[in-house]
Amino acid sequence: MKTICLFLIVTIITISCSAQSTIDSAFHFTFYNSLNYNPPIGTHAPVGPDYGCLSSQTNRPIWFYFTVCGADSGTVPAEVAISYNVHNGAWQFGLILWGPFDDTINIASKLTASNIDTCIPILGFTTFLQLHHLQFPKIYYGMFSMTDNVQFGGMDRMWTGSYWFDDRCGICNSRVANYKQDICMVTLDTSTQKNMIIWDKKYNFEISSFNIYREGVVAGQFDSIGNVSVNDYGVFIDNGVNPNQQSYKYRMSGLDSCASTSLKYNQYNDSALVHATIHLQASPGLNNEVNLSWNPYVGFPYGTFYIYRGSSPNLFQILDSVSASTYSYTDYNAQAGLNYYKVTSRKPDGCSPDGGTTVYHEARSNNPYTNNVGIDELYHSFYFKVSPNPANDDFNISFSKNIKDGIVVLFNVMGEKVYSENFNGTQVIINCKLNEGIYFVRVTEGNDTLTQKIIKQ
Repeated sequence: MKTICLFLIVTIITISCSAQSTIDSAFHFTFYNSLNYNPPIGTHAPVGPDYGCLSSQTNRPIWFYFTVCGADSGTVPAEVAISYNVHNGAWQFGLILWGPFDDTINIASKLTASNIDTCIPILGFTTFLQLHHLQFPKIYYGMFSMTDNVQFGGMDRMWTGSYWFDDRCGICNSRVANYKQDICMVTLDTSTQKNMIIWDKKYNFEISSFNIYREGVVAGQFDSIGNVSVNDYGVFIDNGVNPNQQSYKYRMSGLDSCASTSLKYNQYNDSALVHATIHLQASPGLNNEVNLSWNPYVGFPYGTFYIYRGSSPNLFQILDSVSASTYSYTDYNAQAGLNYYKVTSRKPDGCSPDGGTTVYHEARSNNPYTNNVGIDELYHSFYFKVSPNPANDDFNISFSKNIKDGIVVLFNVMGEKVYSENFNGTQVIINCKLNEGIYFVRVTEGNDTLTQKIIKQ
């Protein structure tokens, strides 16, 4: 275990302040270079917070907070020196510390008994306060309380190792890079039909911007795909992927104002949380059913998958729900014509990229669709299914019966023939190089002809 000695230099400074120190205007201590700070002293503590062991020592409070952005190896407590001057007569001096917190938004509501980290009455001329097991990157909120005959001198911590306080969290000192921002959710953006990466917007310890990473063709290697300013909404649209093609994995990291980060997130053992999207596949069966299969969402805990069906990518209704350990489903009641599907997992507390106004609760899959047999096709002697659709270079045509002397022809949207083949049997595998776009598959047996649309991606 690592051991250090802290030498604290304390200068007693007698101050006189009449300004009010409130919860919202707390002084930000930075514990830097033995400097003492003289914040305004309030006349009384506001009603509301639970003051723990200081319930009777809330006169003339000094509210303060500090951030912890990292720690060296080893388990070593942080030590803080508090200086003050005591005049004649009885006196009381105390300190209470709440935390750890991610931000100072609505801080008054967070100062509760359950969030108390340290609460002690202070005795003697100078106290060395040990703060054990600090978490990072986190904020701690505190209050000094003193009687009228006590004058606050300062609060100080000499840097000799252990925890990194505010002075080592500067925006251009290569220390801020050790702060990581985790993705909250990756879902499908309904307007672009692309993957949308979402993170909660909050106070970010001098972070200047965020890098977004996507896993490439090598397992565990994440490549940077974009950067978002810390002042913008916590959203990034990945326009470089096709969600209908596969599942994608993402990570992110914080950068300081010098664009420095020591966390490249290109190995499995990196600390940033990986999120993987739901990739849903829909395949029509020979009896008009639709078979669905998908991979699990990775990134937050959930217990249920929700299955939706709709007539368009923007018009869905809940179809069913299954356990989060289930990754397939068969829809025996698919409607005639186009059937779009999606599968979601839900995050109860949601994700807010703008600080609370907008909240996303569902990680949505892509929206594959099938083209089921319509009522007009019942008048034909056969029907067929094309899968997958959308397709790549290879796709399969399955028939409801054994076709004899059949002909399959592909046309583009201009009506030009791009492929033709004679066949016999219950299925045909088409392998041809087509440009991306919409095509029409026409199958003929004798005097009976059917046509379906297929999308090449």
